[in-house]
Amino acid sequence: MDLTKDSLIAAVEAICSTDNARREFAEKELEENWLQKQTPLLLTLFAELIATSTDDKIRSICAVFFRRLAFKITTAKKLSVSYWSLVPPQEQGQIKTFVFNAFLNEKIPNVQHKIADSIAEIVRSILLREENSLEIWTALMQLANVSAVHRAGVFRIVSNVPEILSQQNPQAIKDFFSQGLMARDSIDCLTICIRAFATFMDSAKKSERKALLSVIPLSFQALTQTTSSTKHLQEAIEGFTELLLSCHKIMKDLYPSVASFCLSAVEGVEDDDIKITAMEMLITLVELTPASFKKDQALLSKMIMTLLVMISQVEDNDDWPEEEEEDSEDVDPLHEYGLNALSRIACSLSGKVIVGLLFPPLQNMVKSANWKERFAALMAISYSTEGCSMELQKNLTDVVQLTVSLVNDPHQRVRFAVAHAIGMLSDDFAPLLQDKYHQIIMQALITLLQGDSCIKVKSHAAAAIVNFAEGCEDDATMKTYLDVLFVPVMNLLNS
Repeated sequence: MDLTKDSLIAAVEAICSTDNARREFAEKELEENWLQKQTPLLLTLFAELIATSTDDKIRSICAVFFRRLAFKITTAKKLSVSYWSLVPPQEQGQIKTFVFNAFLNEKIPNVQHKIADSIAEIVRSILLREENSLEIWTALMQLANVSAVHRAGVFRIVSNVPEILSQQNPQAIKDFFSQGLMARDSIDCLTICIRAFATFMDSAKKSERKALLSVIPLSFQALTQTTSSTKHLQEAIEGFTELLLSCHKIMKDLYPSVASFCLSAVEGVEDDDIKITAMEMLITLVELTPASFKKDQALLSKMIMTLLVMISQVEDNDDWPEEEEEDSEDVDPLHEYGLNALSRIACSLSGKVIVGLLFPPLQNMVKSANWKERFAALMAISYSTEGCSMELQKNLTDVVQLTVSLVNDPHQRVRFAVAHAIGMLSDDFAPLLQDKYHQIIMQALITLLQGDSCIKVKSHAAAAIVNFAEGCEDDATMKTYLDVLFVPVMNLLNS
């Protein structure tokens, strides 16, 4: 088939078809025939359709295919190069004109994003060939001044290819990001600007970072302006977290504000993903700079209480006793994240800092009328032992008493959590736990095995017994309990 604008449109439509045979034929024609034999014409027609087609879908698909095919690597002429590099300079200039005009005139944000991604790849190719990027940067600056939508597109390009700023002077870079972060006419633009700034700072030289110090507070102020949009808030938090990873050492003045923002976001939004993303930003900062947080007892106390609330977020499930395994789709993400986050800050800050703040609320939670809080308290014990082992060992009697106090709890999942906590304690405090507390521990596990708990609870209790036994240095410790264990274990095996 001859390559024309109409035949290319037909091929693109065929590729979007649900007819497998039609789609496969079109893909083969496009990639194995036209791309390899008529590269300049194919890419020029794609660019022309992006700029001139009145069909939103055609423009969108052509933008995707242009980027994917133009910068696909080929071994033509025995060189490993992109198809774009095989296009003569004159045709490249024509294609750039089409693509930049398409970016200028596009009214659909999603399509414009795809065009911006294509421009980013063109920019990358220019930089790889070490050509002067001043002309294309000037064009981008002109586009950025057209509207907030175009400005967002330019920041998207910079986010993909931050190296384009490498040939600009520090003041120009500072002005570029400052103006974007201070603008208040588009949340979308603010969000993308935060991401672009974080991406640039990640690859920036030390001198460049120093020159942009005053922009960092602007990026945080921009983050606080995105709270009215769920979608943008999450993306903005993720972008600012990237900035923390690369620049936390020069952001110390912002730590209290960042921490307060994260905790407020967790408490103030309903979306679970945003709660997790906001808390992750704070946990990341704590892990990066633990010394900065160890003395802030008020903040740490609030953080721990927030995590305990997250850990308490478990759904009622009447079928839980009959389910053989935990279904990952049924596990509440806040619960899972809260447990892992608690473990991480315990390891980062040490038990000396955490234990005094964590265990007073746990002692209240085990007395709660709400089974979810009792369950959460036991799971929190399980996940904090690794980071707090040295400090907890000094108070192991209290920890054991707190754990076994719920062995007769009326709720199956709380009893399950008792077994889980004992299993973890048996690993982390062996052989001290086995030598000093074998009587109270084994009595609790035997109670779980002999009682009216479901099979899942009894199986977990049996697993905890194995953990406990493996930590015994003296075989005589377990021999004491073999007779009383025989019947319930056999019943469990036969069930």
